[in-house]
Amino acid sequence: MRARYFGLQVLLTMALAMTFAVATAWAAPTSEQRVKLKKANDELGKAQMLVKNQKYKEAGEAVTAAAANLTELAGEKDLAKIVEPLLAKARDLHGNLELQGVKLDPFPAAGTPAKGADAGKPVGVAGKGTVSFSKDVSPMLMQKCGKCHVSDSKGGFNMNTFAALEKGSKDGIVVMPGKGEGSRIVEVIKSGDMPRGGGKVTPAEVATLVKWIDEGAKFDGPDKTKPIAGGAAVKPTPDMKGPTLTVVAPSGAETVSFSRDLAPVLAANCISCHGETQPRARLDLDNFAALLRGSENGNIIVPGKSADSVLIKKIKGTSGERMPEKKPPLPDDVIAKFAKWVDEGAKFDGDSASQTMRMNTSIYSAKVSTHDQLQKARDDRAQKTWDKGNPNVTAARAETKNFLVLGNVGQAKVKAIADAAEQLVPQLSKIVHASPDAPLIKGRMTIFVFNKRYDYSEFGEMVEEKKYSGGSRTHWFYNSIDAYGAMLLDSDLPSSGMLAEQITSVYAASIGNHVPRWFADGFGRVTAAGIDAKDGRAKQWDDRLRDAMSSMTNADSLLKGGMEQEDAAVCAYSFVKYLKSNSTAFNSLMLALSKGQDFDQAFSKAFRGTPEQGVTAWAKRR
Repeated sequence: MRARYFGLQVLLTMALAMTFAVATAWAAPTSEQRVKLKKANDELGKAQMLVKNQKYKEAGEAVTAAAANLTELAGEKDLAKIVEPLLAKARDLHGNLELQGVKLDPFPAAGTPAKGADAGKPVGVAGKGTVSFSKDVSPMLMQKCGKCHVSDSKGGFNMNTFAALEKGSKDGIVVMPGKGEGSRIVEVIKSGDMPRGGGKVTPAEVATLVKWIDEGAKFDGPDKTKPIAGGAAVKPTPDMKGPTLTVVAPSGAETVSFSRDLAPVLAANCISCHGETQPRARLDLDNFAALLRGSENGNIIVPGKSADSVLIKKIKGTSGERMPEKKPPLPDDVIAKFAKWVDEGAKFDGDSASQTMRMNTSIYSAKVSTHDQLQKARDDRAQKTWDKGNPNVTAARAETKNFLVLGNVGQAKVKAIADAAEQLVPQLSKIVHASPDAPLIKGRMTIFVFNKRYDYSEFGEMVEEKKYSGGSRTHWFYNSIDAYGAMLLDSDLPSSGMLAEQITSVYAASIGNHVPRWFADGFGRVTAAGIDAKDGRAKQWDDRLRDAMSSMTNADSLLKGGMEQEDAAVCAYSFVKYLKSNSTAFNSLMLALSKGQDFDQAFSKAFRGTPEQGVTAWAKRR
């Protein structure tokens, strides 16, 4: 776990003093340079204090002033050891403030001339349109980030396709076209926090990524919805043979389920050789999209024809060495299921073709588990999650019918929070039209409570691979396996509105099929505002709406994750309020979702239009 720190102002002062001390041994700054460095350091300290006081606009002005002084000095080679740490801190603040909704100019590139004919043009970088996503960016992302964010969705972020990369993570966009240095993906790479599952990203690769984003983050491939490199966690080459196979959903008449019957077998027997970073014969079996792509010798399945499929021949031992290698043969009934699956069209019934086989198996298991089975699994996972986020912090524990609460705020307060959440359940059940006799959320929900911002932030970084800014105090997460809320609680108990927001958001995400983040966010906030008249956050959301909508270029910006997180949540809150004004249609939507229907289909039937049409109509009324 990272060492605890004592505050940005102290660190900046110490860092500046130390870098000056080192620098003077070889090339002391001039008096003019010292003045600029001191001004930059003072502005960064000021910015941090303003963020702490939630004065984000003023903090943005301070960061901008600091950046102006630092980027003028960044081209001076002799000052690199002094300037670079301060520039890194300024970039972090700049990116975090943009995530808070502050409108800032793109962070100037290091070495940007301060004046003259080339003002604003990064030094040593060619003109616009020089970086290709397909040729320059995609291969680097696959090689360095593919294991965690292409073959898997660590931290709620998957970029198996360009469309997914555009959408960003569950917490917001990671690529901001035109703002390389302000983009989340660049921030986490330059901080050294990422990648965790791949090789180190070189300075040249970072520069290429920044340049591509600065040029507009343009896509130059044939289809944004296709896997960026064939769906596999290996770099594609021209000798990869065979037709392109597409993911086909089951019709319901199939007798073999890929997620139930086959994914666990592949995870247990095949990925040690055909997974990870260097799969044999370039055959990656650790995700379904990769399986469809096949090996360097071509496709391994022919949908509808098990007798012609290499995969079936290999596990039967009728073509070369039997697979899995150096392991007992698969049982005959298992081989028969693989063959039957291929004959039935090799269809995929999982959530995402880019998820690992283990993740695919776990999610399917969670969906078919009983409430009690899933609760036991989640309770065990919750303790491991706490220990991962704060391994040196002992959590108090309290349980009710619907909630498990873990926190470092003392046993009495943890129990009081659990009781307060449980007391809300009858009221929330009426609001969401849930059965009062059944558990509100299948498998029960966990609430993590922290008494220090450091512990809350550390949980986000270690568990979710996300940095939560100074203004964040609550968030929630759901993916069938996990269902939890997390909150920073400095003193008093959480308000009923704060608890209602987290509980209702997780509930909304847990029902239906493919319920989008915007709906769960919006429904949670609308419920919070209605259940707690004293919750002042509702007024803050209403006051912020106009500014939030200014960043919404079209309906997809809200519906598909093209906005900063808080702006999107504020717009979602207003949009769901608008939807709830038609109570008949909204109740119809909730009923359909409670029966497990697909969200888009349920929405269109209830409101006689698409979500895109709904957003357009709502926006016109604002």
